[in-house]
Amino acid sequence: MVPRPLIFLPILLAAGCKIPDVNLATTEPLKVDIKVDLNVYQHATPEDAAKADAADEALEQIEKRKYNRAAEIQELKNQRYVAETHRGVLLLRQEPAGTYGAYVKKVVEDENTDRIRLMTASAAKARRELHEIMQEQYAATVQSAHAGEWIEVPDPAKPESYKLEQKR
Repeated sequence: MVPRPLIFLPILLAAGCKIPDVNLATTEPLKVDIKVDLNVYQHATPEDAAKADAADEALEQIEKRKYNRAAEIQELKNQRYVAETHRGVLLLRQEPAGTYGAYVKKVVEDENTDRIRLMTASAAKARRELHEIMQEQYAATVQSAHAGEWIEVPDPAKPESYKLEQKR
């Protein structure tokens, strides 16, 4: 809808009437009142920040170790020596004989230690329970597991218990 004064504008112009000038200038400068509050908070001391940085670096080292160990863990899964548990860690199903058995046991222990540290840090960071993170880790590893790998699955015969099965 067109405002009413503009409707009459062509009629006034045709009749030879002058349109008055409207002065929009101000005689005094505009004044603006601005109020700003700046609050600065320091949540951690420099020592705490340094500890947090060190913890982040430690987590990065753990992730690098896990990455470097991933092919070895997959080979142990392929040889059916280890299984993924419902807690998101590995279970040594069968220990090979000799020095290779001791080596496999150490690799599984190291992997589980690193997994627990990462899950604990993730739970603390997200302010969640550790068992929730473990369940998520378990779901992710079961989903990515190859056919034939040993995994823990809920046992329908015994509520709240698990049994080992090969993934189909």
